[in-house]
Amino acid sequence: MYPENYRGITVTNTFSTVLESLLKDRIEPTLLPKQSKLQRGFTEKASSLNTAFIVTQTTDCYKELLRELFLLTLDAQKAFDKLNHEILFNNLYHDGICGGIWILLRNLYRNMSIQVIWNNSLSGEVKVTQGVRQGAKLSTMLYKRYNNNILKALERSDIGAEIGNIKVMAPTCPDDIAVLAEKPT
Repeated sequence: MYPENYRGITVTNTFSTVLESLLKDRIEPTLLPKQSKLQRGFTEKASSLNTAFIVTQTTDCYKELLRELFLLTLDAQKAFDKLNHEILFNNLYHDGICGGIWILLRNLYRNMSIQVIWNNSLSGEVKVTQGVRQGAKLSTMLYKRYNNNILKALERSDIGAEIGNIKVMAPTCPDDIAVLAEKPT
C-alpha cells in the first residue's frame, strides 16, 4: 500500500458544512462573473462532458479539413492538495472578496488541520498549510478561482484553434486543461 495512491476526503461537522454553504452563497455571485469561460467543471449550466465534446469536435473538424492541430493536455497532479493559500487569498481579495468574509475564509484555512483514520486508528493532528479540503462545499469554487488567472492569460493570448469564426483555446475541467493550437507555441 502506497500513501500516494490514496486521496483524503474531508469529513466536517454540521456547523462547518452549514458555514461553508453560507459562505459559498455569499461569494459565488462575486466570483462567477469573473470565472473564465474556458472553465466548464463544477459550473451551473455547464458540464465536464462539454469539455470533452469541444475537444472531440475540434479534432474531428481539423481531421476532416486535413489541417494540423496541436493538443496539449495539462493535468495538475494532486492540484487540489497543492494549492498555495497565499496565492488563493490574494486572488480572492483582488476579485472583491474582502472584509469579514475574506478574513473568515483565510482563518478557516490558516487554522486547518487533519487527522487520518487507518485500520480503525486515529492519528494525531497535523497542521495543513496548502490545498483545499477534498469534498468540502467551497473546495471546487476556491480551486477554480485559484487557476482562473492561468485561463484568463490563455484567453488573452493568440493560442487556439478555430471552428469557423469560433475560437477554441483551452477547454478546462477544473484542473485538467486541454490546450488546442494550430501551431506549436
